[in-house]
Amino acid sequence: MISFFPDVYPDELAYSWFARYGVRSGYTHYRAIADDLFISHTAKPNLEFIIELSQDAYCAVTHIMPFERFILNHTMFPYYARFLPVERRQKAFEHLLNMDKRFNDSLHIRRNKTQHRQWLRYCPLCAEADRERYGETYWHRLHQLDHIDVCPVHGCYLHDSSVSITSKDSPSLVHAETIIPVCSAAENCSNNIELEIAKYVSQVFSADLQIDNPTKVGTFMHSKMENTKYLSARGKTRLLAPLTNDFNKLYFALPNVTMSEQWQIEKIFSNHRCHTYDICLLAFFLGVPTAELVAMRLPEKTQTQLFDEKIIELHNLGFNYRQISIQMGASYDYCKLVGNRQRRKLGRELSQP
Repeated sequence: MISFFPDVYPDELAYSWFARYGVRSGYTHYRAIADDLFISHTAKPNLEFIIELSQDAYCAVTHIMPFERFILNHTMFPYYARFLPVERRQKAFEHLLNMDKRFNDSLHIRRNKTQHRQWLRYCPLCAEADRERYGETYWHRLHQLDHIDVCPVHGCYLHDSSVSITSKDSPSLVHAETIIPVCSAAENCSNNIELEIAKYVSQVFSADLQIDNPTKVGTFMHSKMENTKYLSARGKTRLLAPLTNDFNKLYFALPNVTMSEQWQIEKIFSNHRCHTYDICLLAFFLGVPTAELVAMRLPEKTQTQLFDEKIIELHNLGFNYRQISIQMGASYDYCKLVGNRQRRKLGRELSQP
């Protein structure tokens, strides 16, 4: 029977919260903690998410906060799920709410061979601030963002702990306070682009997650290129060669670039590349504010629709298709096609009773 549960800290990993419960309960062996918290006392805790909780643990957690908020604010779910197609995002969230391990099938999680991060990490300055405020430090979610090596709060490099996220060691729950040094030197990041990306990604990660937003990230990112040199005049054709070239120029000094080839960037637009870090690299490059990125909305009219409307407007003003073609930078045949399409539409509207 769980008679108490410690307060949860801001941005604290569920793993960290459970580890602190074990320490506060006076347990010295993992099995004793697991008997209280988990359905199986031999199961290995998930450092980024959760495993199936016991009824007592579930009641203790939901007494403090709704389980939905627990998943969104104390696991890494927003990092992996934010830009997934809405059906996969909803399914993964449903599985997590039911503590069903099949959530892994829906989330876009890099496997060990491509994962940059191998250990739970910490910021020495955050640890110092935690101890001053709470009397102990804990595992922060913001320090576990894959491919981000800089603390977005203090601008110093993160340190690896001795807690592996990939090892096959015996199950354990390690309280950060017991292994993070009290005095640990902080090395400031002098790489401006690395620091800017760390701040940008952390802002996206920390923003509220819109579980039911149906907007596809590829379509949204395409819309953010409208009226730039990376789209054709009509806004249909992506000019990825110059985009890729400029993208690589911006990030040449960034140590953790995950895509540099044209085909890799194209996968974002085709909705086959959905990892938050990748999306943030492209969005930052295109100058997309984080507030727009986390609440993706498409414009009322696309560049193509506005382009076609301009052709019709010019034709109504008396310009012929040859003149329109020259002014708009489009082919004569296309301008005529748009005009004919408009006439057929008007004809159908006039024929209706």
